[in-house]
Amino acid sequence: MMFNEYAITHNSQYDELKKMYESIESYINSISNTKIKKSGLEFNVFQGDITKGIKWTWASNTKTLKYFSDFFESIHLDDKLLSFSKFKFTIRGASFITLNESKIENSDFHFDSVSHHDNNDTNIVTVIFPLYKIAKDVGHLEYKHFGKNKRYNYNPHKLIVWDSCKFLHRTEPYNVNTEVNRVLVSVNLSTDYNWAKYTINKSLEYQGNTLWIE
Repeated sequence: MMFNEYAITHNSQYDELKKMYESIESYINSISNTKIKKSGLEFNVFQGDITKGIKWTWASNTKTLKYFSDFFESIHLDDKLLSFSKFKFTIRGASFITLNESKIENSDFHFDSVSHHDNNDTNIVTVIFPLYKIAKDVGHLEYKHFGKNKRYNYNPHKLIVWDSCKFLHRTEPYNVNTEVNRVLVSVNLSTDYNWAKYTINKSLEYQGNTLWIE
């Protein structure tokens, strides 16, 4: 199984999540590697190195994280994840992933997590969907399938879920002459095995997440 795709509902919890992003968008676009605090919400903005110009804006307190968890609870994410594992998954980190570059040439294929404890089961998953429609030529998802490059087109009405330790992927390189507004909502979850919790928490810490969830 490379990944699963599920339809999502733009309900009231989705609207709240979107409003939260729009309330901090100007801060994200003007700063990097720093914190945002607004009306009790807290975020950590981190400039990534896998793709030039990409930023992770992490929920860095439980009040902020609740906006993400409320939405995913409202669409019954737990039920969807049963296709990956019978064990319960817990959200360990949540972020907005933004990219405003008009040209991306260098983007590295990567796994979201790596552990020698990983086995044929799924214990760590990544869940992503775009907050807005992404233009067809602007950096969708490129992944490896039996050694060949494949493309997945992000859809704001669908989320995609994959095993974080087994899915080799990257931001698809692109070159456009228009303004780019590429915003993904991302949550990272794991089962409660100690190795899985530690692996994903350390991976997210490296990417700028400061909220360690046990």
